[in-house]
Amino acid sequence: MTSSVNMLPVYIADFIGSLLLFAIVITKGWEIPTRKKESRILLLLIVSTMIDCLFDPFGFYFDGKSGVFSQVGLYAVNSVLFLYNLCVGLGVVFLVSYHINRKITTPQKAVVGFMIGTEAVLLTLNIFTPLVFYI
Repeated sequence: MTSSVNMLPVYIADFIGSLLLFAIVITKGWEIPTRKKESRILLLLIVSTMIDCLFDPFGFYFDGKSGVFSQVGLYAVNSVLFLYNLCVGLGVVFLVSYHINRKITTPQKAVVGFMIGTEAVLLTLNIFTPLVFYI
């Protein structure tokens, strides 16, 4: 069965995105010499986005296909993509907080830990009962 989506634009967009991000990593465009922690957060955001670019085509490929393999693939890919959204959102919050306050407080870390734990539980439960997304 062929994919219900024209895959060429998806491959091109993700490939170009990956190339741009790879160029930023290789040239150390993420590095701010006087701000090591902010640089690390930026690097983690870039790496997360590169991983998203790798998983994204699989989501489009499996979408609309029948069969157990496609369903398992969709659950796995959509879980990773959903987790990516949380990672980037929290990464930006950490980046801004650290940039303004020069520290990430213990309560902020606790809230992030709680959010990550909650999402992990929701994505695990989603395998059995659709709570986050439905396939």
